[in-house]
Amino acid sequence: MDNEILSKYFVGQILRSQIFVDVSGFAGKLTKNCRYVIASSKAAPLYKMAPDTEKWKLHVINANSFFKLLDIYRRNEQTQILLLHIPEKGIEIFKHLVINIGDTNVEEEIINKARDSFDVKMEMPVCIELEESEWIERTKYPIGLDSENNFFSL
Repeated sequence: MDNEILSKYFVGQILRSQIFVDVSGFAGKLTKNCRYVIASSKAAPLYKMAPDTEKWKLHVINANSFFKLLDIYRRNEQTQILLLHIPEKGIEIFKHLVINIGDTNVEEEIINKARDSFDVKMEMPVCIELEESEWIERTKYPIGLDSENNFFSL
């Protein structure tokens, strides 16, 4: 991903993806300069209905989904963007609130787990299925941005 595009993102930002978002249940060493990680309980396991997508463990998040950008983690020349999938009705709440349960900052816990996972995966082999041209084509668009690299309106 172009650094100019990467620089558009900031922690706390609320994004809307006007298009479906394809995500994989697999990950390995990152070969590109950017990876999105999405914390979601609403990613539909499409691979269960479309066996030809099982090699990617393809999940799909609905078009017009909303995300809160929790973290931008840089390690060397690579960046991980962590998104929390949020309900449309919760946009105003998530804009101004950090999720706490008791004394636990839930967002901080998610961030720490995502960073630890990224560090571990960077020591793993590359997931060759996610290097296939078809997968790269499916996931080439920056989340929340249109074809002119402008954010979709909320």
